[in-house]
Amino acid sequence: FPIKEYKFNINEMSLNNYNTLPGDSINGYIAASGSDTNAKTKTLLSKDGIDSILKYPVGFDIYIISWISFVGWFIFSIFSGAGLAALPFDLVASYVYRPVPLDPIEMNSRTIDLKMRADEIMETSLAMKKTRGDSSALGKAAKLLKDRAEVNKLTNMIYSLETEVSEMEACKNINKSYNPLVPYIQLVLGCLCYIISLMWILQIIIYNLLGELPWLNSYLLSFDSWFPMFGVVTYAIFSIYLLLCTIKGCFKVGMRCLCCCQIHAMAMGKTSINSFLFNLAIVMLCTTPLVHFCVISFSGYASYSDAYLLFNVQMGNMAFFSKMFQKHIFTYTILGMAFITTCILYYRPKDTSVYGTGTLGALPTISKEERRESRSLVKKDRGVEMTSKL
Repeated sequence: FPIKEYKFNINEMSLNNYNTLPGDSINGYIAASGSDTNAKTKTLLSKDGIDSILKYPVGFDIYIISWISFVGWFIFSIFSGAGLAALPFDLVASYVYRPVPLDPIEMNSRTIDLKMRADEIMETSLAMKKTRGDSSALGKAAKLLKDRAEVNKLTNMIYSLETEVSEMEACKNINKSYNPLVPYIQLVLGCLCYIISLMWILQIIIYNLLGELPWLNSYLLSFDSWFPMFGVVTYAIFSIYLLLCTIKGCFKVGMRCLCCCQIHAMAMGKTSINSFLFNLAIVMLCTTPLVHFCVISFSGYASYSDAYLLFNVQMGNMAFFSKMFQKHIFTYTILGMAFITTCILYYRPKDTSVYGTGTLGALPTISKEERRESRSLVKKDRGVEMTSKL
């Protein structure tokens, strides 16, 4: 712990005995005391202390919690920063790109295009399987990282195709099974999430980095004088929202950075067990740094609590971990990821991509000439098929 040591001469200190009458206060006695005592007090307080360090050992359980939090900070800072921008943006995008009724010609055109993409993915997967099967054991070990990246790309392509198929089915059955109120609810939630994300970013900049204003701390402390429950509920809303941003950021980074990790989508009735376990592991690993970050951001409100003593006092001053927190490395990472994600989402708002030229470009299975020939044949067949159906 960084402390200041003050050294004084015993002769400079004075001991005053005083008695107060019933109803009188100590402040009145001090105000009526002699000028000599006040001068000595000001002289003692004006002296500069000597910077020193007090070493204090922590328990093994505290050290393990600090290690778990430190490891989780690397994942939390990346995913939460991306989620602060992605969560409200995707909710508003769900309203903008909501299903609309399509005429039969456009519906048929989209169906043929999806079939062509499904054929490309099938050919790519068969070629990848053949290439991996023909290689030797030594070659498989050497190509393990490259094969994993290609499989992740193929998995993300399949997920994007399934998303487009579900959207087309919603457009096709918009009068039967689609609820038209859902996009408007998502729009309202998106606007609320934009406000919470903006307040989080302002809190990080104004309070965590600059330390100029208490900002949200003053808002939370204002409830203590009349209804403390509102302060607790507000604190919980900001904490749970940041956890949802972390989960959203995990999914969004998995979709955009295809070589890094595989996506594990959560859909009603379509979520596999490994996706549940993966997202649960992310939530559990990021919970400890989430609590730490909330204690740092709302230290004025969470002071004198056990969490404040554990994270801000003990972990924040440990010899190995303190440098990362004192230099605000993780805080800058959160802001940087939020800014980068905002720019990427503005440039490409949807996760879908052109399968013939974009995502499949790194998979050496189908040449560009073959794709062009298949597209030209599909376009010719498309006109014949549309004419026959009409």
